[in-house]
Amino acid sequence: MSQSAPDLSPGYWNVAHDSSSKDTASFDCPQFKSENELDAFVESICPHRELVCPITQELMRDLVVAEDGHTYEREAILRWFSVGR
Repeated sequence: MSQSAPDLSPGYWNVAHDSSSKDTASFDCPQFKSENELDAFVESICPHRELVCPITQELMRDLVVAEDGHTYEREAILRWFSVGR
């Protein structure tokens, strides 16, 4: 089953600049017509689970494969082993 992507054409995202600060901006969340449209949008911006470290739940940048065959963020797995887990 194929889901259509939400409309992200110019003007869809409203940006309101705070006149008191040049460095800040607030963004209005787009309105979705259905839960399926929201789910499709979230899926389109989320990283693949294979790229998320199972220890930190963050996007991996320095990947290593451990003896168990799983891939981890190098710093996270080294820290995991250093505390005796």
